[in-house]
Amino acid sequence: MSRAIRSIRPFATFQRPVGGYKPAFEALEHRWVPVFIDNGLPVDTSGHFGLNVLTGGQVLESSNSAELNGVFSAGEDWMFQYEQIVDVGSDGGGVQLQNTNVTEAAFLDTDGSVVSRGTFDGENGVVGWEVRTSFEPGSEVATTSVTLDSDNPLGSIQFISELDTLIGGFDDDPQKILVPIGSPGASNFEAYVLNATDPVGFSQYGVYSDGVELVNASYVGWAADEYPDLILDILGPGTFYTPQGNINTTNLPPFDDPEFGTAYGPEIVTTAFAWSVNPSATTATITTFLEFLPTIPEPEVDVLILEPDFTQACTGETVTFTATALDSAGEAVVGATLNIVVDGANPQSTTVTTNIFGQATFGYVGEEPGFDVITATATEGAGTDTAIVEWLEEPIVSSLSGAVFLDFNGDGVRQPDEPGIANTNVTISGTTFICPFESVSLLTDADGSFAVALPEGIFTINIQSPPAYIAGQAVAGSAGGVAIGSSTIVDISLPAFVDGTGYNFTVLGLQPEFVSKRFFFASTNTDVLPGNIVRPEQTANVDLTGPAVIVPVTTEAPQVDSAPIVTDDFFPSLEEQEEEDPVITPPAIDNEWTAHRQQLDADRYRNLGSDEIDEVLAELEEEEAVTKGTT
Repeated sequence: MSRAIRSIRPFATFQRPVGGYKPAFEALEHRWVPVFIDNGLPVDTSGHFGLNVLTGGQVLESSNSAELNGVFSAGEDWMFQYEQIVDVGSDGGGVQLQNTNVTEAAFLDTDGSVVSRGTFDGENGVVGWEVRTSFEPGSEVATTSVTLDSDNPLGSIQFISELDTLIGGFDDDPQKILVPIGSPGASNFEAYVLNATDPVGFSQYGVYSDGVELVNASYVGWAADEYPDLILDILGPGTFYTPQGNINTTNLPPFDDPEFGTAYGPEIVTTAFAWSVNPSATTATITTFLEFLPTIPEPEVDVLILEPDFTQACTGETVTFTATALDSAGEAVVGATLNIVVDGANPQSTTVTTNIFGQATFGYVGEEPGFDVITATATEGAGTDTAIVEWLEEPIVSSLSGAVFLDFNGDGVRQPDEPGIANTNVTISGTTFICPFESVSLLTDADGSFAVALPEGIFTINIQSPPAYIAGQAVAGSAGGVAIGSSTIVDISLPAFVDGTGYNFTVLGLQPEFVSKRFFFASTNTDVLPGNIVRPEQTANVDLTGPAVIVPVTTEAPQVDSAPIVTDDFFPSLEEQEEEDPVITPPAIDNEWTAHRQQLDADRYRNLGSDEIDEVLAELEEEEAVTKGTT
């Protein structure tokens, strides 16, 4: 819509305010000119609000004083049109009251209100109307009351109040946003139309429930669109209204506003509120409001409800509360600022703002056990409420311990000469009786042992089996439990003040693929073995090819004071193994080959170097080939 077309509106002589509650326009020789009334605040005071009221309650000019975009504006005209319309039949073709049969043009009544009267043809005959527009002293709200009466039933009539503003003047005309405030259909519902760059503007609303100000009529809803689409629909084919708002989101797209939440625009925003008259009644009264917003008012909260009022939580968890703000009528208060103060074990404070449902949520983490008292207080109004949190903590009074080790004799009990497996991953999970338990992961110490302090509960221990070893068994300890496989113990019921010990996990030796010929022959040396393991005097079975072939090897043992330790360099890495020759794997072994091997002099191989071992192996392979060739 071009500015030129937008700026065309019916002529009205604007009466500039003189200030004070006494209406500036005290006498009218010609009652077809507008009558100016204001709220009594001086023009140079923010919040001054005046209207030039025409017949039928129409307003085409206003006087507004406020700071806008950092500049104080005094007595500015920020109104384009405010119209009172009747739609006989409620099917479109609405008519502005000033365009019906006017019997009394706008005049200043003795009570300070501007009054006009007229008639129009209803479904059952002539319907009379009266419009009164007024201010309360110092108030920023203009009240418009419309009364319809007839000698016959009024029939189907829809009354519509339409608003189109000029916040900031024509230059800023498109820069307006629509913000619905309050609960749709509730007494606190309003439609804000604000300057997009500075929250200054107007609010339109009305009386939605039966009473003195709403008689024999019911609220239908409201609608919003850009100019001139809405007014053309009202005066033409008609439109529909809902309590939630029939908003043309194509012309007024929604967006998230950081202060108001959901808003619409920016555009040349127009709004309209509608009521339906009781068709069988002979009289009806409808009341609407137009409020000037020099600043966004802080809503008053009369009742504040904080939920839950008591809760228990474990330290480290987050508790969340919901505060509901209500006005004196029990309706949700939107945009209320609430101060939240936490006193007690975890003192802190914050500020929250209620949403369109009058609610605000906040949460915090309790680091210390004990009690907190949460107090919520509205910055405007008497609303306040409290809640209590008890922070709990599981007492750490028990423990579980055990080890991961090479079990030479396979009995599951660690002997002094059985080395531990260092850096094995151990995970302890389970449930406790007060607070949720988070699993604990740790690595075994240099001697293969582990220990962890725990609260009372039921636990599971699981190890990540060392990949180079043949798995042994899992052994439950002193606090009980059930071993599953070789790496898990479950159902460990650990009481308070009990140290569960002996939770062991064993391995039986190297996997065959981790045994190289160098390691095998080096293991016959009386010196310290690779990985700083001192071999005790015993017969150890080194499995070269799997369970089919077992070669006995005898070692001599020096004296040791404690169990040997397996460290990271115990075995050659896979890369080292790949550089060496594979373990000798005879394709078949008969009695002659076995006897020949057993007759070899062990001293012949003692203290051999790598090259010499290769020569021995080559000699054995050649002998085997000769033997097989002769059989």
